[in-house]
Amino acid sequence: MSGLCLASNVTSDEQYTVIDTVGIKAENTLRGASFSLGEGFLGQAALSRQMGYWERSDRDPRISFFTANGIKPRVIICYPIKYKDQLLGLLFGGDSSRLEIS
Repeated sequence: MSGLCLASNVTSDEQYTVIDTVGIKAENTLRGASFSLGEGFLGQAALSRQMGYWERSDRDPRISFFTANGIKPRVIICYPIKYKDQLLGLLFGGDSSRLEIS
């Protein structure tokens, strides 16, 4: 995996769904995958509304959202998309070959 994804809370305030992906192979797409507020890396960034960056994430149990979808990133970065203190979604990406992003 080396790509970017956009997730939005189109279904409810507690549930986020990946609505678009770029740079991910078709057989490993996350499009349509969902996670809950507070769940795993992405849910943590959504709940805290703070940027998150995780290295060596392949060794962390919070990776289950990705592994359930056939993806094993080693580094993940996630940015909350906010407008007037309202969380609209998350922009996140990762890489399965690098240990860190400089």
